[in-house]
Amino acid sequence: MRRALLTVLAAVSLGGASSAFAAQSPAVDFEPDRIIAQQTDSLMRDLTAPDADQNARYVAARKLMSIGRAEQRSALRSVLTDPANASARLAVVQAIAADDSPADPQFVDPLFALLDPASPRPLLLAVADALGSYKSTPEVATRLLGVVDAGKDDAVRVAAVRALGYLAEKRIAAKLVDLASDNRSPSVAGAALDALAAFAAIDLDSPAEWNAWYRGEQDKPDAVFRDDLLAARASRLDRMRRDTGEVESELSRRLAEQYNRASRDDRPQLLRSFLSSPRESVRLAGVALAEDLVRTNDLPAAAEQQLPSLLDDASPRVRERAARTIQLVNSPAAFDAIANQLTVEREASVKVELVRALAAQKNPQGVPVLRKLLNDSSPRVLNATIRAIGAVAPQLAESSKTDAAELALRIEAIFNTASPDNLVLRETAIETLAQLRQPTQQDFFVKRLTANPPESAGIRRAAIIGLGNLGDPRVVSLLQPPLRDPSVDVRIAAVQAIAKVSNDPTAAEALVQLSDPSNEKDERVRAEAWLAVQKLFTHMNRKTLALWPSRPAVDDVPQRKLDVCVALLEKARAEGDVDDQISRLQQIGDVQIELKKPADAIGSFEAALKLARSLPQDRKVLVLSLTQSELRARLLTGDYAASVAFAAESLKQSSESTSDLMTIFKAEVLRLQQENQFDNARKLVDELLAMQPVLGSPYLAQFQELQRDLRDKQNQRNQLTLPDWAGADAAIART
Repeated sequence: MRRALLTVLAAVSLGGASSAFAAQSPAVDFEPDRIIAQQTDSLMRDLTAPDADQNARYVAARKLMSIGRAEQRSALRSVLTDPANASARLAVVQAIAADDSPADPQFVDPLFALLDPASPRPLLLAVADALGSYKSTPEVATRLLGVVDAGKDDAVRVAAVRALGYLAEKRIAAKLVDLASDNRSPSVAGAALDALAAFAAIDLDSPAEWNAWYRGEQDKPDAVFRDDLLAARASRLDRMRRDTGEVESELSRRLAEQYNRASRDDRPQLLRSFLSSPRESVRLAGVALAEDLVRTNDLPAAAEQQLPSLLDDASPRVRERAARTIQLVNSPAAFDAIANQLTVEREASVKVELVRALAAQKNPQGVPVLRKLLNDSSPRVLNATIRAIGAVAPQLAESSKTDAAELALRIEAIFNTASPDNLVLRETAIETLAQLRQPTQQDFFVKRLTANPPESAGIRRAAIIGLGNLGDPRVVSLLQPPLRDPSVDVRIAAVQAIAKVSNDPTAAEALVQLSDPSNEKDERVRAEAWLAVQKLFTHMNRKTLALWPSRPAVDDVPQRKLDVCVALLEKARAEGDVDDQISRLQQIGDVQIELKKPADAIGSFEAALKLARSLPQDRKVLVLSLTQSELRARLLTGDYAASVAFAAESLKQSSESTSDLMTIFKAEVLRLQQENQFDNARKLVDELLAMQPVLGSPYLAQFQELQRDLRDKQNQRNQLTLPDWAGADAAIART
């Protein structure tokens, strides 16, 4: 609730991105001390510069507070105690008030020193808000009560009363109720009424009502009073958050409408103004708009370049949303800003998004930052970090073996020390270990695979992937039992791992059984099993592989038969066996016809025919057989002109095949008739009658007769009314 009140009451709103990173492109050496020192120097200049804008001072103070290290807190304390720069001091006090981290005791004395009649009213109000953040420090409450009782100056007393309203002790309630009824100082009484509304999270109008409220509360034990009070505040805070969320949604909608109404030329500058606004809510809405524009590939280049500067924004919400948007953009230009902010970021939710943005880059240069984050106390950050290492693990395994080995040891330790209930972290850890591909992890994977009681399906799967990536053929026997695992994903991983590590053709036996629907119900597993079998074909000799097309698991599945024939063709080519190449090409074409892929079959038959004609010895019977097969395939495509042209070219080379080819043409015409495809039948006959050279008289007469017969039947069909055609086609075909 205090934060919500500060949003309304603070004299200066949250600032935009500072120049600390926006004005430079730092080298990525990932030394936190150096980076923080540079950032601190820049922010201190922004805070204390004589001509600095007050909003810029506040932003700088907020960022120094967010770093959270002793050096930055000490620097802020020095500003707080320096009367020479009142504007900087005000910014620091406001930053302390707005900070969400545990209140720092070193600021207590300097803040109380500012509760002085000489302090201007804005400073007194800011001091009150800052002291109100010390809810767990009873001595602060005691000192504030002392300031109120001292009665030196009403402005100071009003500030102290305001601060008391943020605390949560029963003695404070009694004091505020008394002060609300004190007519000696109307300003203090009014401040007490306001403070009670904040204190109790209820709205009462008069001192009498507050006296009645306190009478109902005063007999509660202190702990119960405090618990009830905090529950009431939490309820009000939830309501305020809902209201704030609605307002922010409406703001986002209106800014998006304003952006869409602007001309395309004006839009980049308009979005830049949103992203650099002094208002947190506007910047947040601007980043949300930028995210939407990324998804539609319409983000202006200027805004894309501006987004990295928001990664060190004063607002954690803006930083988080900016990191998420940068992840979508995934521009290498943002890498330095992401990595540098990760070295200083304190908010776990922001770290998670920054790590994800870094992971999307898949840049091994980010490993030094990720290595440091393996010590993070947040399980979410740790999980995201390990997953990000997994994104670059294959590159590390190839090009940076030392890094890969060191990271593998650390991640294995995290796995071993993680609670068994933290399944997400353990699964992420072993998935990354599988990608790091360290031979020293082989025993680790084996233990996870054979653990009793069994590990989760995700861990078993990752262990299998790890063994597969290591490529040791000796683990094939360990990969056989997982082929019967209850988890589909584990079975698939086992199949893929066997395909990676095994060069023993006998392993294909278990896999081909798994590709049978009677043995494996899941289609994905069957498909992967057959892919694994295909990979093992390369390790089989041609004689062994030649037996596979007749196996029931292959012969009954045309696509598999095609796969085997293609593998046999490759082996025949490798060994220079032309006769076997022709045989395999013909087999491939026949299977392609079976698969209803006549266009593919034409290519296979053409290749076989070319090889057959290149042989030194006369192979008339083989050439004729291949010519007939290719002609049948061409006719199945429906390209009758090309089919007739192919036949004409074949007859030029050997007229002895005329009878065989004409028989195929006639059979195709009759098939088309039988299937009521009269138009296609006539087209084919017309192409044949136009064939060059002209058909010999016996064939010419036959096809002319077929042409007349087709014309007569088509005329009969045309004489029928439209609704009669469907029933008449079969009768016409029979005649």
